[in-house]
Amino acid sequence: MRELRMVRLVCFLFVAGGYAAQADTDNPSPTNEGLSEIVVTATRREEKLKDVPISVSVLSTDQINDLGLTSSQNVALLTPGLTFSSQVLYGLPYIRGVGSSLTTLGTESSVALYIDGVYQALESSLVQNLDDIERIEVLKGPQGALYGRNATGGAINIVTKAPESGFTGSFEETVGNYNLREEKINVSGGTETLSASFSGFLRKHDGYYTNLLTGDRVENENDYGGLFKVRWRINDTNTLTVAVDSSNTEGDVGAFASQLGTNNVLASSIPGAKYTGAPLETYEGEEARIAGNNWQRTRGGSAVWLSEFQDFDLHVTAGLRGADQASAVDPAASSVPLIFFAIEGPRDNPTPAQTFHMWSVEPLLTSKGNDAISWLAGGLFYRDGGHLYVTIDVPTQYAQETNDNAETEAYAGYAQGTYHFGNDNRWSAVAGLRYSDEKKTIYSATQFLYLGGYEAGTATPATAFPNQDKSWDDVTGSASLSYDFGSTNVYGRWAQGFKSGAYNLNDPSQGPVNPEKINSFELGVKSTLDDGHLELAAAVFYYDYKNLQLAVIDSATGGAFEENAANARIKGAEFNARALPISNLQVQFGLSLLQAKYTNFPNASVSAPCADYGLAIPENCTPGTAPVADVPAPNLSGKEMVDAPKVSGDVAVVYTIPVSFGKFDISALANYSGLYYFDAANRLTQNSYTVANGSVTYHPQSDRWFGRIWANNFTNSHYLSYDSSTAFGDFGHWADPRTFGVTLGVAFH
Repeated sequence: MRELRMVRLVCFLFVAGGYAAQADTDNPSPTNEGLSEIVVTATRREEKLKDVPISVSVLSTDQINDLGLTSSQNVALLTPGLTFSSQVLYGLPYIRGVGSSLTTLGTESSVALYIDGVYQALESSLVQNLDDIERIEVLKGPQGALYGRNATGGAINIVTKAPESGFTGSFEETVGNYNLREEKINVSGGTETLSASFSGFLRKHDGYYTNLLTGDRVENENDYGGLFKVRWRINDTNTLTVAVDSSNTEGDVGAFASQLGTNNVLASSIPGAKYTGAPLETYEGEEARIAGNNWQRTRGGSAVWLSEFQDFDLHVTAGLRGADQASAVDPAASSVPLIFFAIEGPRDNPTPAQTFHMWSVEPLLTSKGNDAISWLAGGLFYRDGGHLYVTIDVPTQYAQETNDNAETEAYAGYAQGTYHFGNDNRWSAVAGLRYSDEKKTIYSATQFLYLGGYEAGTATPATAFPNQDKSWDDVTGSASLSYDFGSTNVYGRWAQGFKSGAYNLNDPSQGPVNPEKINSFELGVKSTLDDGHLELAAAVFYYDYKNLQLAVIDSATGGAFEENAANARIKGAEFNARALPISNLQVQFGLSLLQAKYTNFPNASVSAPCADYGLAIPENCTPGTAPVADVPAPNLSGKEMVDAPKVSGDVAVVYTIPVSFGKFDISALANYSGLYYFDAANRLTQNSYTVANGSVTYHPQSDRWFGRIWANNFTNSHYLSYDSSTAFGDFGHWADPRTFGVTLGVAFH
């Protein structure tokens, strides 16, 4: 009956027609003149969103500011079908149930993130502070033809503002609860020939959680960074844009801050181990008090060369990135330190032990004009490398140190063509193809084992692992057919995605996991109705997903390993709407219906508190219970996929009230997520929850300054951004609690 109701709803949405643009970049203050048209670069060229045969959600600067979207994770609040969890410093986005919880150096997300056209490979780079953003585009479904590697779930494009001629600038100061303080500055100026811009931010707050062992606050944050851009119009046909950025994240933000149960194998052997399931409370050791336990420093740059010819344009995008990281976690919730991830040197003064660097060059040719045929062709040259140092310390039992290095080389070539035909060229056929070649290498890998614990144990001889490398190549494609009725565009699309294989640097003894592959089919419709006052979109989709890459934690040791699951099947429907029902009132709505299940997953490795790998995983077991031997691995076929709520949706409202002395903008959003799971065995559950944000902003007639009062998660909904299980118990990280404050801003030009 539930599936029948879904089918009926989808049929209704298609009859209604549909096109939803989730942002209004040209008309931030809604009027009743109609919704302005949105232009995106989702297909590697500028196109009207209405004409793009892909499900795309777009967020504008005003939505980001007015609705309290301070981080790239918050994009999920206005994007049906997207969930965005985090684990310590790492971002874990899932689109329509496709994503990855692998966070080891050398692995990448299944959702590709780009900033100004440069691919961000490191998972910690997926969590971005949103400052000086022009728009964010979320492309749903595999994007193997145009975006290539690691875009099996989709892609997120963050576009920062370009320098402007003349002189403009702004400054914002925010204060809030938990001693929040945030400053933002943006300056842009120059001539039509040469212009430059700078944006910088500083954000800090006290801890959200109480450490019940020490009484201290944990989960504090101290972030700062900046972006400098220069645009040089060399002549009428050539333009060079260069950008340099740097950022720093410090504090214990992202630390595992809550034990969720007492059912674990090794609790009886961990001194002072205590547990609480209460939100915003934790038992953590002395390590929670070390300033800078979790930190990351990133730096990077990009250069974009544009040459305009008579029949085509040439874009060449080059990028460089580097990052240093250190972090510590204590999942035993005890009075002694346990696991130190990527920390080297004295534990009260850690030095970078995870380092990363990459470079990429991507040339792209795009045709010009409005001919019946348009095309684009490009290539990718990519390389990265990094070093990883990990310590796992189980007091009185064993300790392990792993030290290794990894490299990735990737090359690709791709092309896509569009053919318009029929009466008034209303039919459009699009076909794209990409060849990818990937090579992963792991080298200089060693591992030490200390029997009896790190402090007093006996070191065994170091194990040196032989250098390993593995190459993969693949061809992925996409094709679509659409018809433009005028106010309505109907399309059908087939697309493939390819995610590269990878090595697990946490355990060099393991071989690589193989690539995963996805085939998708989508039918969609986009409509503009009521003289441009109503936009609707609807889509149904089906995915055939093979060789999934999953992260699994060994219940007996607490160590992480990777494996290829078998197959999965995903099907669902989405609906979006945006409307101007009355003057100065803009309303948008999104709904996602999803069914994502493993279809063939025998002999699965699961993480269970008492190491019972049978189908009947116990809800509770006695602390200290030894692992159960000779229990057959479970068959997880038919289980729900990770981070795939069956129902999710959002509603957002922006209402402008003109007054004689200026105007008030009242903004609010509510996001609902149904139940979903953090593990393939469907034991770790996140129940349904709702998050609501809101703000009231005053602009005087001069529009030289503004004042805003705001509240995020103002219902104080408690839900997890991450949950996992080890031999030490189930542990998780709570999402941000209710925050509120005041923002004052000034603009000058």
